[in-house]
Amino acid sequence: MYSVEAFTEEGERIGELSFSQAESDDQYTAPYWRFMWAHLDFLGDKFKKQGIGRAALEMWHECSREKAVVARNDGITREDGSSHLTGDAPGFVDRMVQEGLLLYEN
Repeated sequence: MYSVEAFTEEGERIGELSFSQAESDDQYTAPYWRFMWAHLDFLGDKFKKQGIGRAALEMWHECSREKAVVARNDGITREDGSSHLTGDAPGFVDRMVQEGLLLYEN
């Protein structure tokens, strides 16, 4: 599991976005990165909707040179914990897919 962490200027941890490498079920698809979870509320809600999640995804893409895949929000939690979107996550994921920072799983 790999993470992009966010901190205040004073060094307080705001939160993180986590990614996991996943294997495909078929032999023709290369391993890919799955967006697992995001928590940017370790210090409360004051850092929400400030562009931190978007910046973390941009940093992920810049460092990995890959876009992460996310399961569609169907309310079903997968064995790997993905697709259990709560709070602001469904809207955030939709916006990041529209902006090309995440890809929906086929």
